[in-house]
Amino acid sequence: MPMRRWFLHGGFGLVLAVTLGVAAFTLRLAGVPAASAAPARAASGVAEDAEDGRSANGEAEASWRQAVVEPPTATRVDAVGLEVWAARELTLRDGAAAGLGVAFPRIAPGALLAVVSFDAPWTDYRGQRIAPGRYLLRYAVQPEDGYHVGLTFYRDFALLLPPGEAPVAPVVGDEAALVEASRPASGHHPAVLALWPADGRAPDERFDNDLGQPVLVLAVGEERVGLVLAGTGEIEE
Repeated sequence: MPMRRWFLHGGFGLVLAVTLGVAAFTLRLAGVPAASAAPARAASGVAEDAEDGRSANGEAEASWRQAVVEPPTATRVDAVGLEVWAARELTLRDGAAAGLGVAFPRIAPGALLAVVSFDAPWTDYRGQRIAPGRYLLRYAVQPEDGYHVGLTFYRDFALLLPPGEAPVAPVVGDEAALVEASRPASGHHPAVLALWPADGRAPDERFDNDLGQPVLVLAVGEERVGLVLAGTGEIEE
């Protein structure tokens, strides 16, 4: 009798095990991972990342740090702390840009100017709210399309782009893609900081421009570029 009971219970257990195994195999064929397999894969992925010592964010940071000069220039405007890393090199045009109101006609559109970090919410030159964090600054010239009249004395701007996961190129050649890449910084219109001439001024010097706005002098290559740290322009759209 005990032997018979053992066979009955053992047979039932064997049938149950086979049934569960077939079900799990069927689910995997259907593209649904078995519940016990998911944690194993997750744990494996974490271990691999830790072993490599790399991540998408880590690679992005290493990329932009290779493109800038250390240490950064630290400054404050009101209650917000900023750090600004000037680019090591500046990509120039083959020839000077044509057009009125361009203060830096030799700089190539999309050229990396600097990296800026805000430790609190910020307001760009259009009055848009910018979240704290780090952004690439790339050179751009506002269009002569009638929608940007009266924004500033000069048409030169720095577009704010989140660093992202791609290597930081010295220049972005596609201006339309460059503008689109800046939209996430504000969630709407491309985020911008105005640029101002700074000839004859020392690197890291701060001065007030003709509008009373604080400007930080960046030494990028052989150029002295004035980055307007705060203030907004009159926007007519």
